[in-house]
Amino acid sequence: MTAQVLNRDVFERDPAQNSLQNDGVSKVDNAAALRYELSTFVCEGMYKDGLVRILDTYLSHLSLPTQPSAWVSGFYGSGKSHLVKILEALWRNDEFPDGQRSRDIARLPDEIREQFLELSNQAKRAGGLWSASGMLSEQNNKSVRMLIMGIVYRAAGLSSDYGRARFRLWVRQRGWEDEIVRRIVAAGFDPEEEFDQYLVSPEIGEAVWELSGAKSTDADSAQQRWEVQFNRDDISIDDMELALKEVLKLQSTDDKTIPLTLIVLDEVQQYIDDNGARAQAVQEAVERIQSTFESKVLVVATGQASLSTTPNLQKLQGRFTMNVMLSDRRRRAGRARGRAAQATRPNASRQRDGAPGRGRDRSSAPNHEDRAEIRGQGGAGGGLSPAAGPQPVLGKAVASAGSHRHLRATPLSVAGGPQCDGQGCR
Repeated sequence: MTAQVLNRDVFERDPAQNSLQNDGVSKVDNAAALRYELSTFVCEGMYKDGLVRILDTYLSHLSLPTQPSAWVSGFYGSGKSHLVKILEALWRNDEFPDGQRSRDIARLPDEIREQFLELSNQAKRAGGLWSASGMLSEQNNKSVRMLIMGIVYRAAGLSSDYGRARFRLWVRQRGWEDEIVRRIVAAGFDPEEEFDQYLVSPEIGEAVWELSGAKSTDADSAQQRWEVQFNRDDISIDDMELALKEVLKLQSTDDKTIPLTLIVLDEVQQYIDDNGARAQAVQEAVERIQSTFESKVLVVATGQASLSTTPNLQKLQGRFTMNVMLSDRRRRAGRARGRAAQATRPNASRQRDGAPGRGRDRSSAPNHEDRAEIRGQGGAGGGLSPAAGPQPVLGKAVASAGSHRHLRATPLSVAGGPQCDGQGCR
């Protein structure tokens, strides 16, 4: 008698004993689940191809005038945010409390490990490695220049608000920050809260007034000038370049240069939407970053569609010349088989709802929604291999407009092994 094989038996990790720590959704700014996402990352298929291409292009352009940017696209749930989040973690290679680093945790092909090793070697000759990431669509009422700086400021441990971050850097560059923090703590207040309210904080106003030696004015007048000096509703492209250069120099291990930097802009397409002015602004901002900073800054953006699909996205094609498209190969293969099956029967006409020649032959043209699927992590990152042994068939409930498809499973035969269907394996 053949022993029964359960679905759980063919997985490397027992799904009954391992929960999804990120609830199945990867966000670039969610650091809590990072270690889990690194340990479960499947670096195969389009994930592997995408990382290889991005790293190879970046490294080969370090000595050139312009650094190309990457556009990662794919349908909802294909794993765009997951891929760029893993890329950032491996780029920085930060250390976890137990001493392990990101590249120690993730299981990577030798080719990609060698690329990251080369990246680290190049960083030793530059100013180290650094990165910043965030979603543009979170605050879509701001210009892309302000949003980029907010993402960079937050990664640098500053407020994402332009005015607050600029003020904090201003006192830091003058050597006053530590003393101001000491006075705030001595007064019994929280330094971060006071810096957030720097325009009205008596402790900050008095401290800066005394430390600057500006006896010609009082603290209240100084704070009124700060509002004009630091608070902005928007900045120019030149202001963005200067502000970005200021932050990157502070992150460098060498005060003469800037670190090799990755900037991840998630959900750029959602931010642009159907706004042509925003598309133009994104194009200008990325172009300025590409052509400045000694080709050390790489911009990676994400969107659900490829750049050729809409007029607004087409404006970005000249800037994002690295295209990484995540898609479900099985869906494309299923559609291709369906078209091929219909092509072999050119005179076959099917009827549906009494209309001749319309619809399709559902008995022979495969439909990916009706078939059972075994999905790998993130949809595009590869999945289980047939070499792993007999694979179970998982049914899938799919609802479409005006109809309801019942849970169904397609039997799967494995040569030389047990026969599996929706009831189990025999």
